[in-house]
Amino acid sequence: MTAEASKIGKVVEDQIVEFLRRTPQAAAVLAISFLSGQLWAYLVLVRRTSQKGTSLLKTIPAKTALGLLWFSFVLVPLYGVSCRSLVFHYEKILGLIVPTLVTGLFLQALIFALATRTGK
Repeated sequence: MTAEASKIGKVVEDQIVEFLRRTPQAAAVLAISFLSGQLWAYLVLVRRTSQKGTSLLKTIPAKTALGLLWFSFVLVPLYGVSCRSLVFHYEKILGLIVPTLVTGLFLQALIFALATRTGK
């Protein structure tokens, strides 16, 4: 890695740390997204008969991204109902983080219960 690339990496890392320091909700969302992604990865890995292409799901960034994707799907209808618009504003999204996480985890628990109850 060149010296310039390592400087860029350091700048990006500093910006991410500063963002997480200013916005504690973001750190909570990342942590809960990892747990959610872990559950989705478990469902996919256990329910699939073939394990081809699933090695990516075993990484921490992939599980976190999967959880973020799930919470994004949950956030859009909640945002539309509460704000009566799909023009997204950062402050309004921050105000909906807790309901989004609670709703998302509740729905995911229902899906998990149904998936594990029916068996393979």
